[in-house]
Amino acid sequence: MRAQVIVKFWGDGGEELGGNTIQGPVADASFDWTSLLGVLFSAAKDFLSGGWPAVESDLKKLYDQVTGDVGDSKTLPLHVRQGGNIDGITVPVSRALIYFHAWTGDDIKPSFGRVLPRESTILDLGESRFTRGDFNYEYRFEIPFATIDADKYLVSFGTGDSGTFQDAAIGYTVETVVDPPSTPVMSINDKWTQLGGAAGLLGNASGPEQQTPAPYNFGRWRPFEHALVYWTQGRGAHEVHGAIRDKYAQVRWEQGVLGFPITDELTTPDNTGRFNHFERGSIYWTPALGAHEVHGMNRSVWASLAWERGWLGYPTTDEIQLPDGSRANNFEHGSIRWTPQTGSIPSRLRLPLPTWAVI
Repeated sequence: MRAQVIVKFWGDGGEELGGNTIQGPVADASFDWTSLLGVLFSAAKDFLSGGWPAVESDLKKLYDQVTGDVGDSKTLPLHVRQGGNIDGITVPVSRALIYFHAWTGDDIKPSFGRVLPRESTILDLGESRFTRGDFNYEYRFEIPFATIDADKYLVSFGTGDSGTFQDAAIGYTVETVVDPPSTPVMSINDKWTQLGGAAGLLGNASGPEQQTPAPYNFGRWRPFEHALVYWTQGRGAHEVHGAIRDKYAQVRWEQGVLGFPITDELTTPDNTGRFNHFERGSIYWTPALGAHEVHGMNRSVWASLAWERGWLGYPTTDEIQLPDGSRANNFEHGSIRWTPQTGSIPSRLRLPLPTWAVI
């Protein structure tokens, strides 16, 4: 069997930064046919030359070669920064995914992924066993750059394969160093001042600054007359207001699928809509369509098609889970539907979906 770690980065709008993908070395615990053929050749040579004592030794080597276990281990260094300002990447990075891929032709043993220290905000996304593609096993971890502590982390994977003759085992470690932000982040009070203080967008504070509830208690927030302001150690303070704030509340604030806001509310390039980006999704609003969220792989595919500027246009529904387990968003001129077998596929056909969220 063989295994490899791949690290992929995503921008604030869900766009995959494919040119910055990191591929680690391949760990190989495959059956060594070259060595086996060498032992067979040596045994045949000793047999034909009458070297009977040597034949017994050759046969023992052959048995050990066929029935013994094989293994390999590899390490990949990864150096990143809180907030997602990463050397060599010209746009802010919201998150990274660490993929552990394994190729095996037989029965894969129970596998594991682990992060040390355990109290980090690195997300364990678990394993998947595939019957398609160029690998048939995957384990994933997500690094959220808005909330990760500046520290050193070990992200470790292990797996094995029960072969016909031999058992194989592979271990892989990603040695991750997270540096502090390159510039100081903005506090909630700084954001209030930046947006005009009491006479500006936010208005007066309507409550005290508070820590966000567990289990997402690594951020802070404060209510104002016309908005909420959230703070994370990697991205600082960002405001959410109006219909986008109402949608954010509907999908359970930072506790839900979107996570913490990583931008203020911004205007779309066509000056028609408004949007906020969050750790794992976005909410878009227009006067005609209202506010709708897009997240996960559906958002990544939409981003690859130029967001609302592309042929799909603006979202007209939230992401909806369908009875067959697939998940879909409708847009002005089509839809994107995700299944475990196909991933997210865009279509020019709109699906019969409700407009409200089922997340």
